[in-house]
Amino acid sequence: MKILVIEDDIAILKVMELCLKKNNYHVITARFGEEAFKKIDKECPDLILLDMILPDITGLMIMERLKNLPAPPPVIVMTAHSSEESILQALRHGVKDFIVKPFRNEDFLERVKRVVREINFKKEEERILKEKEILLEQLKNVQEMKNKFLDMIIHNLKNPLNSVLGFASILATRELSVKEKMEYYKIIDEQGKRMLIMLDDLLKDSFYREGKIPLEFNALNIKEMLEGSISNAELNSTEKKIKFIALLDDDLNVSGDREKLTEVIENLIDNAFKFTPNGGQININTRSEPSGVWIMVSDTGIGIPENMLDKIFLGTPLISRKGLRSERGTGLGLAFCKKIVELHGGKIKVESKENKGTIVSVFIPLKPPFMNEKEPWLWRQEEPETIG
Repeated sequence: MKILVIEDDIAILKVMELCLKKNNYHVITARFGEEAFKKIDKECPDLILLDMILPDITGLMIMERLKNLPAPPPVIVMTAHSSEESILQALRHGVKDFIVKPFRNEDFLERVKRVVREINFKKEEERILKEKEILLEQLKNVQEMKNKFLDMIIHNLKNPLNSVLGFASILATRELSVKEKMEYYKIIDEQGKRMLIMLDDLLKDSFYREGKIPLEFNALNIKEMLEGSISNAELNSTEKKIKFIALLDDDLNVSGDREKLTEVIENLIDNAFKFTPNGGQININTRSEPSGVWIMVSDTGIGIPENMLDKIFLGTPLISRKGLRSERGTGLGLAFCKKIVELHGGKIKVESKENKGTIVSVFIPLKPPFMNEKEPWLWRQEEPETIG
């Protein structure tokens, strides 16, 4: 608490300064009006103890000038004149209290402490109010984002759903050749999978935002997991002539959740596939370190625009992009990957240049630092504390 004492009597000034400092207040002093104004501007005191009569100015004149400040500090007036008129004048200027000279140190301190308590209470009220305003703004932004996301999901579900219903109706009501039936079944299957992906992303987003992502830790071989994911991706890339090159170390054993880390790996490979043109190349490399394993997925694709790089982990549909073959996404993939990696005690980073490709690097530690030693392979994220 910073207190400015404005008093021209040196003896009284020193007594008050000593008394306040003994009680751990930060004390600034001034004996004249202009000196006081300079210190008010420079020091921004929390409280002013003001003598009503100074050699160059009156206390009332100082209080009048204090009104021009954006946030005038509260004032305790000190006076040897306790006339009704002087008290009324001071009250009109909003003083917090009066100290009549001469005074006892105990009385003086008690009055100061009472006003200080009021100041601290007001500051705490303002802090809480500001926090509430920030929280309300955050909730508003989250709700707006959720509404936009739901609007996008509903809009994106309409087309594949209409396709499924339309082709199902054709299959049920028309005589078709085997070739036509197979073609329509394939379209229904593709559109159904597309809807499933969107609904799955919606479910993930709900868990992601509520912080309810259960993880079950086991001993994992990252090389084995990568080889499985790469094999699946190669089956879908034959027609596109996209080449996969994998350089994987042998000793890549970590502790982690197999299902969730597989989702991360497949998401990274899928993103690389979506934004790499036909005839391009996707590289999957690993690097083993004493503390963990690096997984790097790079491609020769279209890259990420510079203005999107700092937003790709936000988990917002506003940054979702279609793939080169019109594959749709929800914009949640990398945000979910980041959450999973961080829950493993790891980290993820992206390097990209437009039209030159992208490198996504993921680090998974050998063992998450926050794992419960009593239950070494099971950990669940605690629900966040709520305010209210």
